[in-house]
Amino acid sequence: MWSVTGYDWSAPSAEYIEKKVTARVRGGDVILLHDGGHQAFGTDRSNTVKAVDALVARYRDAGFEFVTVPSMMNSARRPA
Repeated sequence: MWSVTGYDWSAPSAEYIEKKVTARVRGGDVILLHDGGHQAFGTDRSNTVKAVDALVARYRDAGFEFVTVPSMMNSARRPA
């Protein structure tokens, strides 16, 4: 149910993740990013964390609002 991905599962840098997301975000999107260390799989999520910090700052400054998926789903079910 996501509409934008940052390709953070294979991203070489936080800047790469941020570039992939900003190229597609228009508003009302669900952005797919991965959390946790998952060190058992050899995956380091520190670039994802850095990219999220930058993305939140960028879009909050631009007037975007961040909501949880359940909150978004509840507002979509309410009659207009």
